[in-house]
Amino acid sequence: MLPIKHLIAGNNSLALMKNAPHPNASILFADFLTSKDGLIPYAESRGTAVNAPALEKFARANRDLKEMGLTFEVLPYRFMKDQNIEKATDFWLKELGVKGGQ
Repeated sequence: MLPIKHLIAGNNSLALMKNAPHPNASILFADFLTSKDGLIPYAESRGTAVNAPALEKFARANRDLKEMGLTFEVLPYRFMKDQNIEKATDFWLKELGVKGGQ
């Protein structure tokens, strides 16, 4: 096990098409996906933590991280550059003993 107590998480984006054939349906879907009823099942299906403080206690991944004594911080978008992602990936693969990458 790695001696880490604080994780850095990335953000996911949600986009709506400018000329969607049914723009109101797109807006309703976005509202649903960012609500508790949509976000929790979405996070559960992906095995990811939720970075909405009001919903953290409902997400399994958040509870698992807390049980392990881990916290996480959302990485600001300005740092999400290909070079930084590659460096982070290489670091974690090395730390975890994974050879050959993907």
